[in-house]
Amino acid sequence: MDANPGESDEDKNDPLSSNVDQAIDNSVITQNDGETSMSKIRAVDKVLHDHAMSFYHDFEPFIDHSLTPHLFAYGFIKSYYNRVGKNNLPLYSGFMAIHLPHSTRPRHKVTFMPPIIEDPNKLETAEACLVEMKKLLIDNEIQNSAVLVVDERIFRLCTKVKDEHWLDFEGIFLYPGDFHMMKCAMIVIWGILEESGVDTLIGTLYKDATHRAILSVSHFNKSLRTIKLLYTALLILVHDQFFLTLPTTMIDNIEQLMNKMPTDSADVEEKKRWYKFVLDYLSNAKLQDAFDLWIKNNCDENLKFHFWTFVLFELITPLIKLYTALRTSNFSARNAAACELAELFFATNHRQYARLTARHLSDLRIWPEEILDHLSKSFAVSRSNRNFSSIALDQTIEATINKMGKGHGGITGRCSPDLIDIWSKSYTFRSLLSTITSELAGVESNFNSIESHIECSSSRMLADHVDLQIILDKLVEEKLFSLDTNNVTQLFTGIYSTYFLTTNQQQALVIDGSSLLHIYPRAGSNVFEYAIYLLVEHITPLFIDYSRIDIIFDSSRSQDLKSFIHRHSNKNTTQPKYDRIVRSSLLPTGKKYQNFVASNRAVLATAVIECWKDTEATEKLPLGSVLVLAGPLETAIKLEKDKQPMNMVELESNQIEADSRIIFHIDQLIQNSFFNIVVKSIDTDVIVLCIYYASLLGLKKLVVDATVPKKPPKVIDCTYIHNELIDKFGVNPILLLIVYALSGCDTCSFTRNISKRTFMQTLFDTPNDFADLQKLTTFPVTKDNVRRYIDKVYNHF
Repeated sequence: MDANPGESDEDKNDPLSSNVDQAIDNSVITQNDGETSMSKIRAVDKVLHDHAMSFYHDFEPFIDHSLTPHLFAYGFIKSYYNRVGKNNLPLYSGFMAIHLPHSTRPRHKVTFMPPIIEDPNKLETAEACLVEMKKLLIDNEIQNSAVLVVDERIFRLCTKVKDEHWLDFEGIFLYPGDFHMMKCAMIVIWGILEESGVDTLIGTLYKDATHRAILSVSHFNKSLRTIKLLYTALLILVHDQFFLTLPTTMIDNIEQLMNKMPTDSADVEEKKRWYKFVLDYLSNAKLQDAFDLWIKNNCDENLKFHFWTFVLFELITPLIKLYTALRTSNFSARNAAACELAELFFATNHRQYARLTARHLSDLRIWPEEILDHLSKSFAVSRSNRNFSSIALDQTIEATINKMGKGHGGITGRCSPDLIDIWSKSYTFRSLLSTITSELAGVESNFNSIESHIECSSSRMLADHVDLQIILDKLVEEKLFSLDTNNVTQLFTGIYSTYFLTTNQQQALVIDGSSLLHIYPRAGSNVFEYAIYLLVEHITPLFIDYSRIDIIFDSSRSQDLKSFIHRHSNKNTTQPKYDRIVRSSLLPTGKKYQNFVASNRAVLATAVIECWKDTEATEKLPLGSVLVLAGPLETAIKLEKDKQPMNMVELESNQIEADSRIIFHIDQLIQNSFFNIVVKSIDTDVIVLCIYYASLLGLKKLVVDATVPKKPPKVIDCTYIHNELIDKFGVNPILLLIVYALSGCDTCSFTRNISKRTFMQTLFDTPNDFADLQKLTTFPVTKDNVRRYIDKVYNHF
């Protein structure tokens, strides 16, 4: 058959044309005559969209190492001058403003467009943005194409509109605001470092509302300054350790080079020449390569070193790179930093920015060369000729017209449509006023000197040095980059982030059973179904790390024994008590289940244990694993797959509380060659008991997992605390146990108007004054002796 008139051979071989023709034919076949025209349009639009998306390939990261030598040199130089006690170098931004090479770029003129008074969360608003931009810039032939800079939420909506109507908006390219990306990156950093002790460290610099604003990044500048202080401190510490590995001849050469640093703070060009000599020396000596190899080897050897190098180089450094790339208008470095941050967004499940960065980086690979060339010159706004002063496009509007508009007297908190309308209508006037005022006042001019950078001022350098020294003094004792200890600990405490680091020895887990019973049953479950649910969902997964698990419940006498205490009293509850609960009994849910457990804890525990003894339950245990159940009765039972339940006579106990019975199980575990033991309990009494009994013969590590559901992990190394009490504070752990008991255990916050904190602090300050309390451990003890010793303790306050 002959080809259609006007159809060239090239058209016949074009897959896009073939797909379009096929789609039209299919639409004609499947649709009625009245719908044919519209179906053709939809079919063609789908084919064209699929064709456009076919240009996307597998993810290919952007790589740029242009900033690496400068970051290494910054850490190297700051480390040296910190060791010799000199304070003549500014913090990161000031340092880079002085030493980085600077190429003059023309200043940007910023024009503000009137706002769209619509809900930014609606798809229609995103479409209105695109339509308005296309009409003003492209349809009026002012530009052939345009780049629309948006934050994460509008980016997602605009992307959706553009994908659905890509032919209408093919000349508009979406670009996520780097300022907002930096803000999200800081949120990720503080989120990962939560409960690491860094938040406590920051609390030594900032207090209360300011401290909270920094960690939530609601105060961008202070949060960024804090990250720069932390980054600098960690760099100094890691370079200090690396310096110890260098040969003597190289150290001598380094000292000679550093002593040549110009002392005249006003001679910027001389400082740049000296900095160039430092870069050349570091390159020729291949110190960067040696440093990287040293980091790699130590990371393979030591987990604590690995963690803090991760924090420094993989968590904080990508943000510093993005910040530096923006300040220096380095588009290639900016794209590489965005790639590194994208991995963090995905790893921390920040879905908005994970999707945003993935799409944006893929877009950059297929954008026209002229758009990329234009972006490389204008993705960061230069408002003056000062070095290291460019800012992100979206930060420009935040730092100018929105600076007052979002503050007091601005739009924030205005809910009245009339007030919002007035504010929006005055926007154009205020934007013009902002630009004119800046030009008339010379706020940003070509004649501003490099010293005008805020971090280069003498007052700011002094403040930065004081704060940096506070951080360093706190972190030096932690030995973050030392190989002396292998475990990752929370800063300034004995809390470990990992239980044990070796898996060649068997480990055991002891669980306070009361926490299990607080797990809600599924709606409509009976006791047996609830018991199986607890076993399968909450117990058997733990056997991945432990070869034996002991679960211990309080005795039925526990509740009666503590009924005189208000929080353990059941006087106000209407929930009935049961003597026995059968396996087919339906369980309530929600608040009713809480009340049911409060009144029938021991009876429910007994029923659950009976269900676990059933063959159907034991078959769900991993082969070779051991589950030991103790309480509420005096007996203890061992369960294993393919075996009958077996009584453990050696673990029978008349202890009423699970707190003390846990210690009995720990001792028995040690006798069975379990030397690494974790106790899972949020009970303070259990923690204090474990600290004292951490000295049991043969026990290598005793850890309490006090993590509360839906809260950050809280793991306490009782062995470490036990040893520190003796070595660092000179406190016999038995005194801790006695003073804790005298302070009312976990029942009382105050006794005789003295708080627990005061009790413990006095014990640590003057341990010798409490030595007589050890006589209370020797039997027999008379009431008179007890009263005399207690009165002696209270006389301290």
